[in-house]
Amino acid sequence: MRRFIQSWMLTVVGVMIACYVVQGIRIESVGTMFITAFILGFLNAFLRPLLMILAFPLMILTLGLFTFVLNGLLFYFTSWLVDGFYVDSFFAAFNGGLVISVVSMLGSFFLPKAKRRETHSQSVRTVAQDGDRSGPIIDV
Repeated sequence: MRRFIQSWMLTVVGVMIACYVVQGIRIESVGTMFITAFILGFLNAFLRPLLMILAFPLMILTLGLFTFVLNGLLFYFTSWLVDGFYVDSFFAAFNGGLVISVVSMLGSFFLPKAKRRETHSQSVRTVAQDGDRSGPIIDV
């Protein structure tokens, strides 16, 4: 849950910076900014993998640079879904997607990593009465 909130806040900051830096991106209110970041995250989580599979030949042909076009398309599509968030052109959406990508990359680099639970597996070997060590291995 903490990782989700960190990612969402990074996207909110990215959308805010994109609105100030990129000409052609406007947002009406702070609440709309939070909704925009949520919708953009939702689209990135569910629609982006499908688009990546469909665009796989273009990804290979452009050595992965087509990913930036997909980011711009999702950003532009988000402007259609959210009232109060406006993107004038695909070029503005492309640049906004770049800004959000850079902000997310820098933010995830500087934010602390979420702690992962470590699992320890132990192998238990049963020994026969006569000292034979060819018994089964039981993983716990």
